[in-house]
Amino acid sequence: MERKNRKRTYKILVLKGSIDDFKTYSYSKIKTFVNLRYLSMRIPDLIFKMLSYFAYNFLMVLIITFQIFMMQVNPFEGFSVFDDRVVPFLITAGILSCIMSIVTVFIYHYKTKWSVILNRGVTFFYVSITMLLLSCFIEFKITAFDVIYVIFKIAIYVLCYFIYVKYLFEKKLPKIDEIVYNGKPFPAGMIAVALTIAIKPVISLLGQNGVISSVIFNDLIALTEYIGAVCLIINIIDALVKAYYAKIYNIN
Repeated sequence: MERKNRKRTYKILVLKGSIDDFKTYSYSKIKTFVNLRYLSMRIPDLIFKMLSYFAYNFLMVLIITFQIFMMQVNPFEGFSVFDDRVVPFLITAGILSCIMSIVTVFIYHYKTKWSVILNRGVTFFYVSITMLLLSCFIEFKITAFDVIYVIFKIAIYVLCYFIYVKYLFEKKLPKIDEIVYNGKPFPAGMIAVALTIAIKPVISLLGQNGVISSVIFNDLIALTEYIGAVCLIINIIDALVKAYYAKIYNIN
């Protein structure tokens, strides 16, 4: 009887040890994921992020201005961001920049790792959503085709969130150590921003040479903005999940 009890006790201890090892291993992966490409935020970084919102929003206003003036017979005649048709977008951009700056400061005041990561996630989400909205509604007309087309684009955008979340938890997190060891991940956020910035002057030059119409110009801008919005989903999900894990596991 004593031998049987000892064996049972030994089995229980072995099982308990295995569970503890599993928990440690999972925490190790989570910590590796949270610390992946982590950058601390100081006061100069905070100020730079706040100014970045103003710069980004002004860039979006410039793109909208190009789209509006490209519909004219002489596209660059009277070109100005203070045009009556552009001023509402300029005011909206200023208000949104102020709001996002306040949100950034509010999150920053916690001064923890999760708050720094969350700030990045909020930035990526804001940029992605504004690009999505601009790609859908800048030339939106209340017609059956436009309504269906916008619904389709938004549905695909939302679906991409679910697809990447599934990929993150089933493929990426279990192999996070290999990903860190083998090299840098796909820089989706940088590519998205680069595409948005680079496409405008290229198309503008084509438009000046009469190679491209205003309709195609606006369609290409909208397509680029949409691709950028979708690419940023990777950064959004990664940042939000990292912030969540950093908070609940108190990773600093």
